[in-house]
Amino acid sequence: MKDDAIKGRVLYVESSDLIQSWVRPLLNRLGCLLEPARTIDAARAIVENEDHLDLVVIGDLTRPTDLVAGVPLAELSLINSIRERKCYRETPVIIFTNVDWLDDAYRAGADGEIAKPAGADDLEKVIKPYLDGKKKRRRHAAAPSSSRP
Repeated sequence: MKDDAIKGRVLYVESSDLIQSWVRPLLNRLGCLLEPARTIDAARAIVENEDHLDLVVIGDLTRPTDLVAGVPLAELSLINSIRERKCYRETPVIIFTNVDWLDDAYRAGADGEIAKPAGADDLEKVIKPYLDGKKKRRRHAAAPSSSRP
């Protein structure tokens, strides 16, 4: 980052300590003021008690054994909670996952995706345009044609 300006408040939700330890410094470098959460309940508390977030990045929280028909219901529920709050209807939600549930995520209101495993460049390429104001939240719930297979 060329300057020390904060570019946005970001809710980063991820249960893995290892992935958190790798992603958090990158988000800080991009100018994010982080609101980290390791659980759905912690993320939901932030969504319910804060009135301003510029971006939400949702990682994998559901254990593979807890998926319902391959879909992490807790993550979908969190996206729905975000979209129900008027102050977050325009806040972009990015999914950072290795689970193939993106069609469901887009229908719930997600705006973009980063496929795990991903490098720092992959993360930056998706997140930075939102922080720089060059990309806005999607206006429809259909999955984009560039969605992973």
